[in-house]
Amino acid sequence: MSKLWHAVRSILHRPAFAVTALLTIVLGIGANTAVYAVIHSVLLQPLPFHDPNALVQVWETHPELHNLQVSVPDYLDWKKSIKSLDLAAYTFQAINKVTLLGQGDPLEVQATDASFQLFGIVGIEPLLGHAYTTQQEQRKERVALISERLWRRKFSSDPGIIGRPLRLETISFTIIGVVRQRQAFPVWADVWMPLSLIEPELESTRQYHPLEVIGRLKGGVPLARAESEIETVARRLSAAYPATNGKIGAFVIPLMTAVTGDVRPALLAVWMAVGLVLLIASVNLAHLMMARSLSHRRDIAIRLALGASRWAAVQEFFLETAILSLVGGILGMLSAAATLPLLRNLAQGRIPRLESASLDGSVLLFGLLLSFVVALLSAMPAFWEIALSDLNEWISSSGERLSARQSWLSPLLLGSEVAVALAVLLTATMLVRSFALTLDTNPGFQPDHVLAVNAPLAREWDKSYELFRNRVVPELMRIPGVQDVAAVNSVPMSLGPTEQTRYATRFGVVGRAFDPGQFPTAQIRWCSSNYFGILGIPLESGRFLTERDHGQPRYLVNEVFARRFFPNGNAVGQKLILGVVTPHPERGEIVGVVGNIHEFGLSTPPEPTMYSLDVSPRMDILIKASGRAKSVVSSVTIAMRHVEPEAAIGPVRSLNDYISTSLAQQRFALLLMTAFAGLAMVLCAVGIYGVFGCSVTRRLREFGIRSAIGARQIDLLALILRECLLIVVPGLIAGLIISAGSSQLIRALLYRISSTDALSYLIAAASILFLCLASAVIPAMRAAKVDPLHVLREQ
Repeated sequence: MSKLWHAVRSILHRPAFAVTALLTIVLGIGANTAVYAVIHSVLLQPLPFHDPNALVQVWETHPELHNLQVSVPDYLDWKKSIKSLDLAAYTFQAINKVTLLGQGDPLEVQATDASFQLFGIVGIEPLLGHAYTTQQEQRKERVALISERLWRRKFSSDPGIIGRPLRLETISFTIIGVVRQRQAFPVWADVWMPLSLIEPELESTRQYHPLEVIGRLKGGVPLARAESEIETVARRLSAAYPATNGKIGAFVIPLMTAVTGDVRPALLAVWMAVGLVLLIASVNLAHLMMARSLSHRRDIAIRLALGASRWAAVQEFFLETAILSLVGGILGMLSAAATLPLLRNLAQGRIPRLESASLDGSVLLFGLLLSFVVALLSAMPAFWEIALSDLNEWISSSGERLSARQSWLSPLLLGSEVAVALAVLLTATMLVRSFALTLDTNPGFQPDHVLAVNAPLAREWDKSYELFRNRVVPELMRIPGVQDVAAVNSVPMSLGPTEQTRYATRFGVVGRAFDPGQFPTAQIRWCSSNYFGILGIPLESGRFLTERDHGQPRYLVNEVFARRFFPNGNAVGQKLILGVVTPHPERGEIVGVVGNIHEFGLSTPPEPTMYSLDVSPRMDILIKASGRAKSVVSSVTIAMRHVEPEAAIGPVRSLNDYISTSLAQQRFALLLMTAFAGLAMVLCAVGIYGVFGCSVTRRLREFGIRSAIGARQIDLLALILRECLLIVVPGLIAGLIISAGSSQLIRALLYRISSTDALSYLIAAASILFLCLASAVIPAMRAAKVDPLHVLREQ
């Protein structure tokens, strides 16, 4: 206990040293703990289901479509044929957006038609009630489970909710259960209904793909066997149904990979960077402790000569480092707790499972473990000095020169610090350049002053167009500041990662022969005639669609479509065949070619797209404002409710908001990497300054003698900077080698540059070199201005 109290007093007697050390530790451990909380929640924490490692996601594939959903007949064939998996299915996110009525203001909720097996396969245990049974599904009973979120929001957590009616637009269901929010699957669902209630036209054809399929590996079955089995069944269906399945394959991936696959590279890169920052912080603390051991080397040597053990001296330094690391670790964990809400806001809902990130027991244990590691790493150089130094040298030393071990140990630590800082800075530089190139990408439309709101227009398709033209447009145009109104089935950058196949369609070209099942695909958008004017989409050839084209099989196509399918001639006037896998395909004429739009994100290339003139029961309404678009947001909601009082009006958002949200994952990684790179550079600069500042202080007598025998100020300045370069240049070389490997982690995050981008390497290396030289200049100038008479007189 006396040793502990002695260590505390020793720290308190050196407040500048203590504050510097604590700040270094807080920054390093705080950043690492916050990032680990995210990593633990998103990547490491098991899914909250029974035996989650046995759960898999099953997708169909198509050469032109990524992660294709599954047709109902294909799913039923899989269930009959596949022996290694128990399967369940549910309609994907955009299929069942419906309006909840009878519970206060109308509310848009996300429903899903799910097979009864879903609850058993996933292992969902309802908070209240029970799941529906196979008999209820077969009888097409209108029963439903609701999410805990909806139960608390709209039903005031009523424990007597079971048996009450749930009105979704014109249809009533009976609530039979409440699903715990923690176990909700899919996570976006508010209402689960029997799969047998799916629309008949979706159930009876292989043309449409409305289902996402989840499976559980049967006991002892390896994933490879399930993969082989699903591929075999897909090939059989391809041969049996060439018109619809000719290009369709299938694959299986672990559910955890399906949930986190998109964000894994970014999070791992951020985790690597923050770990390297902690290493720099540990090196800086090691320098501080080593400087302390050197400043007390005569006292320590005398104590050792009088019979004290080296281990006692080592213990003293370790206790000081351990106390600093523990206090800094606790403060760092408190700063991490304050940082987590900021990270959630930064992610904008695009990082799955991030909402559950917290400083739970495992994260706190990680923070304490980091504190111990930092204490050990930081004390090691001082241990080395005390344990292996020559006592006679320490006793006789007058303080002007370092020991032989210090002469190579300190430069080695500094060089490693430079190498690590370069690796972090290079990663950040690449992300900054990539993000800048992404932002510089022309989206193909003009988002300024344009709002979008998703709203139901009518219950029947044939009434939607008239309702939009005769009621919605006049009502919105009455709002002061509104210039124009349009509609489209999907506003640019509004579709989620699994919804990009929702509006993909097969087509043919008149005069060209396609083998069954080999038809090309394109995105299809139906919209009002002024959609292109509001978004400023240019006409490249032909003409725009006008009101006269409503109800006529006439189409616009984008440039990608025209170049890909009509590379040797003009696309205008060409005839397309739509509904090629239906009994009654129809022909349509291309009347114009318009510019490309980045529908799925600025870094995603435009897809071939067709446009027709039509309005469906649910559309995205676009409002062009003359001034600040957000000034008319409240008026837009009021106007839409006036048109349809029972409609659930979605949030009114600007198109710039959609663009910003589409960049959320990239921005999350970029800002964290940039912050950590800045922190790494600051710590590196502090390390360089501290080491050379101490070196100059110890060598004042040497500089005085050099000055006395004729050395000029520029010579002394050059001497220090040359010594700095001898440390920094090898560190830069080592850093470039490290960076060549670490930069591979972010390949998936880069746009229009490679992970070997020469300019990024040059910028990062030059920045670190300049920073290190600038950090050494101040102590170098102090050495250059030394007064030889004053120094020699003091010595």
